[in-house]
Amino acid sequence: MSDRQTSAASQTRTVLRICGLVLVGALIALVRARSRPQLPALSAPAPALNPRPAQQLSIAVEPAPSTPPALDPAFAQEPEAGNPRAESVTVSAAAPLFPSTPSVPLLPPASASASASASTAEPATVVAPMVLEHKPRRVLRSAVAAWSKPGLCTSVSDATSARASLASSFRRLELGERGSLFLDPRLPADAELPLVGYLDQAENEVRRRLGLQPPRPITFIYADQQLMKASACINEDVVAFYDGALHIIAGRPDALASVLHEYAHHALFSAGVMAPTWAHEGIAMNIAGESWWRDSHFLRALLDGPFGMDDMDRAIAYKLKPEQAVAFYVQSAALVECVMRARHWSLRELFVALSDGTSVESMTYDFPEFERPSFLSDCIGQGLAALPAGR
Repeated sequence: MSDRQTSAASQTRTVLRICGLVLVGALIALVRARSRPQLPALSAPAPALNPRPAQQLSIAVEPAPSTPPALDPAFAQEPEAGNPRAESVTVSAAAPLFPSTPSVPLLPPASASASASASTAEPATVVAPMVLEHKPRRVLRSAVAAWSKPGLCTSVSDATSARASLASSFRRLELGERGSLFLDPRLPADAELPLVGYLDQAENEVRRRLGLQPPRPITFIYADQQLMKASACINEDVVAFYDGALHIIAGRPDALASVLHEYAHHALFSAGVMAPTWAHEGIAMNIAGESWWRDSHFLRALLDGPFGMDDMDRAIAYKLKPEQAVAFYVQSAALVECVMRARHWSLRELFVALSDGTSVESMTYDFPEFERPSFLSDCIGQGLAALPAGR
């Protein structure tokens, strides 16, 4: 082979080697590109979920039967002096106690960079904060109409007949400006005297704390709880109630607290304030100086499963199941205390605010604090249980 042919063959082999190297490099780059993990596309953050649903009372004209939650054995016992009066409720999952839309933080935009790559980077997603829609709460009078019906019964005719029969068999005692009493005939003579004194105390306390002095109510005084329950549509553990008249059991160690509590209901009704029922019960408990609800056991249970505000506005405690009535009382008393603390109000100022919202058809109140999910827990966490009862 000539020198020219040898040189041409050498050049050909060199070109083939270079092409081979280029081809191998291209294949390696292709394989690496395909094996690189793909990044997921960015999306807006999902809204935060409320970690704990609230309890809800199933309230109807004729409440459907339901299975109550497990109870502390102490709840099933007969209430003693200083213990809560039992009442009833139906529990199901519902909206939070103070429903509101969780606020979403505004994400700051990425800082500017002098590098060329920063100008081509994908812009950061900015989420606008959600705005809470606030409106006053409104409770129709028709929603709490049973509170002013004889025996708190849905069937007015049956209740009226039972009340007439009861009144005809009881001994009537007229006290003029101090009211009318209907006494269980099984009671001994002068059994009413302590209760008349309690009515005087209740009148003075309501006038001092609320600035109200309504006409004395008709008061039914029973010898035992069985007859009271038989003549009304209340739960079996109620020991006193109000339905336009006061109903009290003579001889109980908690009779004074019962009279104070029910007289406060009478004063609020006489002033036209029929709702919200949490305020009714909380104010009545405050007037009566009840402090049992401040026990840490009750407060922890409240924070673990509060009732929704729709139910707190219109549930009638006397008609609730005993263990749920206890929870309703605790939440009612706590709400009254926390509102007064937040606004630096006295009990009378709270009453005036509620009274200003009354109309022929409804009761309206405006407490924006309730829209804060942490309102109640923050208040209790600040030492609510250590506060003295009543102000």
